[in-house]
Amino acid sequence: MLTNQDVNEVDWIPKNLALKLKDLGLNTLLDVATLPMNALEELELNRQDVMEIIRNVIMSLSNASKGSEASHRAISRKKIDLGSKSLNELLSGGVRTGLVTDFFGASKTGKTQICFQLCVNLQRLNEESGVVFVDSSGTFRPERIIEMAESIKLEEDVFDRIMVVRARSVDEQIEVPRRLKREAPFNVKLLIIDTLTDNFIFEYQGGERIIERQAKLARHLHDLCSLAIRDDMAVLITNTVRARVSAEQSYYEVETGGNVVSQGVHIRVRLSRDAFGLKAELVQPPIAKPAAYFAVDSRGINDNGRHGKR
Repeated sequence: MLTNQDVNEVDWIPKNLALKLKDLGLNTLLDVATLPMNALEELELNRQDVMEIIRNVIMSLSNASKGSEASHRAISRKKIDLGSKSLNELLSGGVRTGLVTDFFGASKTGKTQICFQLCVNLQRLNEESGVVFVDSSGTFRPERIIEMAESIKLEEDVFDRIMVVRARSVDEQIEVPRRLKREAPFNVKLLIIDTLTDNFIFEYQGGERIIERQAKLARHLHDLCSLAIRDDMAVLITNTVRARVSAEQSYYEVETGGNVVSQGVHIRVRLSRDAFGLKAELVQPPIAKPAAYFAVDSRGINDNGRHGKR
């Protein structure tokens, strides 16, 4: 973490100054950030140099903030409508900015359809913001986006604020969060990755590469979380599931990527299908009423008639 970065490893701190800081017991950037200004001035630096050091430290510690600032950010987060009242209620109003939300499930449970719906609904939320859709497995369907946009009578060209990135390798995928600022033609308020783990599973096959794969996946999720928090951006990922056999020889499903994914995102929603239709279960964080039913039709995501029913 940057907060634990040794002052000797910071290129903008001269070596002689780093030694003085060490002598004072200031070993990391966080130590320097919490030191009073007059103590820094005692190192025989002029005020301009002191201000420059403090500015650089604050920039390096962009993840550190006062509790009041964090509270204000949480209250001011935007919520993107999912198109279904039951889904919106499940997620306390919709997909929120500043968080990484994970929709995972088997094929044909609505994961990609939810992505398309959010691409359209974001444009009703903010006239200046757009979405970056990272397509790792060829799922993007422009004709489906058009169909959803027409159903809500969206007058502008829906694709003016949608940027599609075809990521066919792990390296291409993990570069996206790092390139958004300089390459997106609009203010990005929503980043979608559909699907998170496909490239990782394809490139890192075999038991001997699991540790390497999981480490790289963890780093990718860390980048996504940092991006969501720093830029107040909604990050939505979809993911697949894998079948497992229990000791009693019964089958059950687990999310691809395992604990690395569950520990690397903020919100997790399991999608499935039962006798009542498409079902969304909030598994992280747990709440008293963790399930909702929804439907997918030509208009997009909506309720299936079981809204408000347990």
